[in-house]
Amino acid sequence: MHTVILDDFGLFLGKKHERFVVKKGGKALAEFPAREVDRIIISSTGVSISSSALYLAVSNRIPVAFTYSSGTPFGFLTPTLGHGTVLTRRAQYTEAESPVATGLAVGFVRGKMSNQRNLLRMWAKNRTRRNPTLSANLFGLADEIDRRINDLESLSGPLTSDTRQNIMNVEGRAASAYWTGVAEILPSSLGFTGRTTRGATDIFNMMLNYGYGILYSEVWSAVTTAGLDPFAGFLHVDRPGRPSLVLDLIEEFRQQAVDRTLIAMLLRWGLKPEEMVDDEGLSKTVRQRIADVVVKRLGERVTFGESSVVLKNAIVRQAWSVAKVLRGEQTRYSPFILRW
Repeated sequence: MHTVILDDFGLFLGKKHERFVVKKGGKALAEFPAREVDRIIISSTGVSISSSALYLAVSNRIPVAFTYSSGTPFGFLTPTLGHGTVLTRRAQYTEAESPVATGLAVGFVRGKMSNQRNLLRMWAKNRTRRNPTLSANLFGLADEIDRRINDLESLSGPLTSDTRQNIMNVEGRAASAYWTGVAEILPSSLGFTGRTTRGATDIFNMMLNYGYGILYSEVWSAVTTAGLDPFAGFLHVDRPGRPSLVLDLIEEFRQQAVDRTLIAMLLRWGLKPEEMVDDEGLSKTVRQRIADVVVKRLGERVTFGESSVVLKNAIVRQAWSVAKVLRGEQTRYSPFILRW
């Protein structure tokens, strides 16, 4: 399967029979059968796309994401056809402040924190012999997150602003330990000292933001496919134009889909920091490399629970799980957690 990324000025996406055709200056650069395309990402204002290509995407349930050059999405084109949309969304709004909503919010954070802990333990184990001091530090930070996970057990009842704030406070303390560990693993030349979202200027944060943008489109597609309203979240508060539920569900996938992948790429890659940026931020070479490794990771099989599943399909499964919990067809939300 292919992810079609259009990030260069002058590119054109058209349709030829049941195939997408990428052109520049009237010359065909590539063709992709629609049945082999997972998603289309447009990240340049200089790209154009024909209405017939958009129709081909929609009719084949291929999401089209429009992003800034940083990777942050600002728009999506998705099919209007959902599954159980009315019943699911009625339940989503009805349960917005109920104990069910609290259970979902806690579940999203438990998944995120558990994956953070497990990654730290994996990195610590891999460094036991060659760097025992670093290994011990990472194990210690993982234990700190484990204690914060236990703090989640006392959070229940209706989802009030205080409950949500308590959940976020626990998540914040765990995040501090996690990013401290990541900073110890990365080369000091990258200048990474902690997580920055908007306005990031250091290379690794810019890479994370770009990688999360790709994951974001995958989660958005899964949420809408499950018939959920992407703007009605539980952990993240509702704001005009803010896809809060997408931001909720993405939390438990960031570590395994993007963080782990980009850190491994950086530790193997021989490029110097100054070779990874240009006047607009990350260089085209780096952005393409991020897209390649994240998309590849999304297509890998992982062991989730007792079964083996492709990672991108696990995202869809979790979105359906949220819908089932809201409709009362499932009593508890079990987050996505990979072993270490």
